[in-house]
Amino acid sequence: GYGVAPLVPASAGGFTTAGGQILNLDLTDPTFGVLWNYFNGPGFVNVTIPFSVPNPGAVSVQMLVVAPTLLDGVAISQPTRLIVQ
Repeated sequence: GYGVAPLVPASAGGFTTAGGQILNLDLTDPTFGVLWNYFNGPGFVNVTIPFSVPNPGAVSVQMLVVAPTLLDGVAISQPTRLIVQ
């Protein structure tokens, strides 16, 4: 998932799962979106995404991987905030 809103900690609105994982993306951000249309994407292949930033900006991203062997059924990555000035 991605969005332009800053990341939020669990104490300020981040979503905490039963297994103790934290989703730090702001799900109320109007720019929130996901790549590959909610799991209907290319699957496990190498993907190159061209990226250029014509203006200063920022984006927050976090990855979720479906993992049926875990308590939550998913594994959530560490969040990342990219700021280009």
